[in-house]
Amino acid sequence: MKTTPALFVLSVWSMLAISCIDSTPHDMLTVVNADGTCYREFSLNADSNSLKPDTGEQIGLTKKLISKLPILPDVTWSVTWSTQDDSIGERQPFESNGYDSVLKVSKGEPVRLFVSKTFPSVEALDTAFRFADDNPWNQLSVTHRLQKRFRWFYTYYVYTETYPVLASGFQLPIQDFMKPEEARFWFKGDHTLLTGMNGFEIRDFAGDIESKFNHWLAKNLWYECCDSVYAHYELIPNAPVDKDVFISLKDSLYAKEIDGNPNFDIADALNRFFKTTAYSILDEQKDTLFDSILENKPFIAMMADSYTYRLRMPGRLTATPTHGLVTEEGVTWRLTADRLMLDGLTLEAKSRKANTWAFALTGILILAALVGAFRRKKKA
Repeated sequence: MKTTPALFVLSVWSMLAISCIDSTPHDMLTVVNADGTCYREFSLNADSNSLKPDTGEQIGLTKKLISKLPILPDVTWSVTWSTQDDSIGERQPFESNGYDSVLKVSKGEPVRLFVSKTFPSVEALDTAFRFADDNPWNQLSVTHRLQKRFRWFYTYYVYTETYPVLASGFQLPIQDFMKPEEARFWFKGDHTLLTGMNGFEIRDFAGDIESKFNHWLAKNLWYECCDSVYAHYELIPNAPVDKDVFISLKDSLYAKEIDGNPNFDIADALNRFFKTTAYSILDEQKDTLFDSILENKPFIAMMADSYTYRLRMPGRLTATPTHGLVTEEGVTWRLTADRLMLDGLTLEAKSRKANTWAFALTGILILAALVGAFRRKKKA
């Protein structure tokens, strides 16, 4: 579906705004086991009445359901289902010829599907795991690392998953519009600047940062639109100024007509500024002028997806992960494109697991030593 310049800008803004809340959501789980193996899982809700698989789909899911996953699972991935959200003990294998039994058990209610794979090591996960080719997150080179240290009574684990910095593709960097610590608050959720503030002050502070973000977004979108108009200026008959004068005025145009509003209509803005109707032709030439603007903007494409990422570690956590929510089941992070903008994102968790056998063996040795000492003393 083609959009007008105004709708183009509005759609971009909507993608950015929605992604900060909850864009197309995915649930991703990684479990690091004590023996070094690891488990990765994606889960989604599905209508139990539409589970009949397409012919030839070896993993038993319909093409429509597979398209909702950020990966393209092959036969090495397992599919299970449950009527209870994430009730691992109640999951059942999902087979291509077993959808009738799913209907019977679920009684037509939505079910939860789990697509998972166990890797022999984190290194194997790092080598083999990729997002689907048509998923914009596929362009990222994500690294997975596990450090495992044996210390007699405990084994210590450090798991890191690193997502590289993501360039916005825009001409003007965010640092031109806000301070580094403000950018960390807005994109990373760093609450350092909020220390000592009450709710009213936090609201005003966040509003100021949002205004700076809007200026960054609006000016970059304005630049993109103006550059596209400049490149196709011959399409505008009876233009009030030539193309070089036009492009030299883009900052003045922005200051007077846009000034931080990302939901602008470029044709209306230009017509108002130059007191003409010549630029109304832009609405008719939208396909030529504006469809290519997002082609080299991976940041915008990745905004269409967001992940609730959960990590489970062996034993107990020994440190509070940065920007992670710690629960009884592990650590949960929000994984979104905007969080990668400044310096990428590293998900790290540290844990230790008690070596029960080491405690038992040590106790036996201590007891044996005490018994031996007692016997020697008795003989003496």
